[in-house]
Amino acid sequence: MLFAEGEGATGAFRRFVVVEDKLCRNPEARREVLGQILDYSRALKGIGPDRLSELLPDHSPWVDANEYLIVSALRQGDFLLLVCADEIPRRLIEYRDHLKHHLDPLKAADLALMSIAGFSNGTDHVLLPHGVA
Repeated sequence: MLFAEGEGATGAFRRFVVVEDKLCRNPEARREVLGQILDYSRALKGIGPDRLSELLPDHSPWVDANEYLIVSALRQGDFLLLVCADEIPRRLIEYRDHLKHHLDPLKAADLALMSIAGFSNGTDHVLLPHGVA
């Protein structure tokens, strides 16, 4: 999923947020999810505001108004890459740390991991997020 983070008062573009949701109980899925989100980041970096306007026709005026900021973010790869999973195993955190510190494509991007535990007594529902950024 792709989101755009904006300034609260003005709605001005801040950065893109790329989200990948995965069940990480499978060891292969832990490595796969990082590869997938990097692929999405690379694909996003390769598009321009005109293509973005085509993909999001209902938001074309917003894209046009924020074109300079969007072009800059795309050029620099300034994204928040967010992996949401059922759990965040230690090994996935280690993979994330390795990628963040050793691979150039992530220098401009932030890579965060998040799990959300849900609890319910049938009437009340509580979500507890746990994030690693």
